[in-house]
This record gives sequence, structure tokens and C-alpha cells, in this order.
Amino acid sequence: MHLVDVTMLHGPAVGGVSRYLSTKYRWLQDNTRVRHSQLMANATPGRGEDGEILLAGRRLPGCGELLWPMEARRWIDTIAGLEPDVIEANDIGTSAWFALAAARKLDVPLVAFAHVDLVRFARERRGALAERVLVAYSRAFYERADVVVAPSEYMRQRLAGWGIERALVRHLGVDATRFHPRHRTATLRGRLGLAPGTRLLIYVGRFSAEKRIDVLLDAMRQLRGRYHLLLVGGGETPPLPANVTRLPFVANTTVLAELIASADALVHAGDVETFGLVYLEAMACARPVVAVDAGAASEVVAANCGVLARPGNAASLAAAVDALYDRDLDALGANARRRVEDHFTLDLSMHRLLTLYRTAMAAPLSGVPALVAT
Repeated sequence: MHLVDVTMLHGPAVGGVSRYLSTKYRWLQDNTRVRHSQLMANATPGRGEDGEILLAGRRLPGCGELLWPMEARRWIDTIAGLEPDVIEANDIGTSAWFALAAARKLDVPLVAFAHVDLVRFARERRGALAERVLVAYSRAFYERADVVVAPSEYMRQRLAGWGIERALVRHLGVDATRFHPRHRTATLRGRLGLAPGTRLLIYVGRFSAEKRIDVLLDAMRQLRGRYHLLLVGGGETPPLPANVTRLPFVANTTVLAELIASADALVHAGDVETFGLVYLEAMACARPVVAVDAGAASEVVAANCGVLARPGNAASLAAAVDALYDRDLDALGANARRRVEDHFTLDLSMHRLLTLYRTAMAAPLSGVPALVAT
């Protein structure tokens, strides 16, 4: 099998999708004979560290760090020239339509993975009219895909609300050997200049509006005292409270696992997570999670693995952190690790995706949606 992943969501600025693809690439290399190619938008064409094919994208006003592919013929010809057996589109930007055109040219299945809820972003940033436009646009693309995959039941229901009824749920998985409690160290507080008894929390991700960094920082202002937050990621932030330390984006998985495992808990205020891979990374490190009861958080973070707060409410988030410390952190962390091992390992996730790809390849395109849904 030759699998080709296509996306414009590439690099540290886009977080989870980029990690999903790089982790998938390594797993396929280490565990299968599947040939895996990745085609991504980048400022400079060339090759990435994992052999990604980087084609030029253009930065558009109001789109932040995202790069939009514009050279349709180059993208379509490059995808088709790879002669894939199955193509996966990981966004619904211009690259997705180029992937669809290549799939139709080659008569191979197109899998559309709905990682991001752009409809909600559109409503919050541009209002109801933008929401309606994005719903129509999303439906137009997903109805043309042979298979639509959602990373959570939450996202499947969102798709159904837009009229896309045939999406399948395939949870993401975490590499539980890379993210592991053995990386825990007692030196992190000292390296940060903190007292030994400091209650140390960690956030990992982009510093963007949808991650509700403002709510998280307000919660830390309310906590004060013995609490300290290590903020790890990229992007602009408002002024930080005195009990927050910022580190830049960490690409090295071992370093990131050490930071997460050495904190008491992960805390996250984002309320539009379509899955929340970072929750699993913390849980695999045997760390409990404080998140908000919105998006897919409740599907990942069980009651015996952490605490869920009200979305958009700094006081509730601060209270959830306080409540966490009234419980046995190590017991919660052990529960979290077991939950990952039972339900969310990378091996399980990848095997389920491979089964889906092979099923799609084996069927005539007209019968793919019904076949893979069984």
C-alpha cells in the first residue's frame, strides 16, 4: 500500500495535525511495509525532516501563519505522480480539493479526516453568516470524499449537524513508549527557580484564541500562592502573571515528555478540541488532566483521570485545579496511564486506520462509504 497524506496544516503553528502526521509516519516506518508520503504546504519548497514533500503556499490576510496552496496543477500532478493507493486529506483548504482531483484522476479512494472544526471558528470570529457559508463549504467537500473520518464522537455529531451523516469515528492514539512516566524528574522545579513544594501545572499547545489562553491565565491569577504554570508552545500571549513561566515550542518528544511527566498535572482551557491529543500525552505520562467540559474532552479525560471545569470560566477552572489537589495525584495519574493503555495507544489507532484504508482500497469507489461503515 502507498498512502499519501495531504495538508496545508504543517509545522508548529498548527499543533495537533502536524504531530498526528509525523507520529503516523514514524509508526508506519517502524511497524509496517506501507509506503507513506506526505505532501504539505510550506514557505520554501523542498523536503522536510521526515521526507515530506513541501510545496509552496501563500500567506493570506487574516489567516495567521497558515499557508494556502495556490498552484493547483503542480499539487495535483505531484500527488498523482506518487501513484498512491489511497489519499488522505487532513484539512478542507485548497490542498484538500487538489487531493480530491488527484484521487478522481487516479480512481483511488479519498479519505477526509475532519481534524478541525472550522465552522465554530467562523461563527466566533465572523458571526452567523460566516458559519452558514462554512457549513455549506464543508458539506460540499465532505460529500465528495469516499470516507469521512472524525477523531471523536463529538466531531462526528458536529459533522452530522451540518448534514454529513456518514462520518466514522477513529480516535487518535499516543505513543505510550515515548510519553511515559519514566521521564519524570525531580529537578524541574529547581530549574525553573521554584520552591520544592510548588504546585506545578503545565500547558502545551498553541497560544491562540481557540485555546482560551486568556481564561487559563485568569485562572492562574486567581490561584496565585503555591501554584505555578509552565506554558509551553508558540504564538503571542498577553502579559503573563508572576506565577507563569513561558517556554517556546518544544519539538523534541523526549524533552516534552520530561516536562509533562515532571509537572503535577496538565491544565487546558480550550473548549473546541475535536480530540485533544495533548490530554493523552499527559495521561500516558501518568499525569492527571484539568480541562473544560466541552469539545471532546469528556471522551478522553474520564472522572478518575482528572477534573473538568465549566468552559470559558476562569473561576471554575481555578476551582477545578484546587479540587484536583484534594485528590491523590499519583492515583489519578495511574488511572490515566491505564486508560491510555486500554483505549488510546498509537498501535490501536494505527491498526484501525490501516484496516479502514485497506477496506476502502478493496471496494469499488461507489461502494466504499457503505463498506467501511460496517
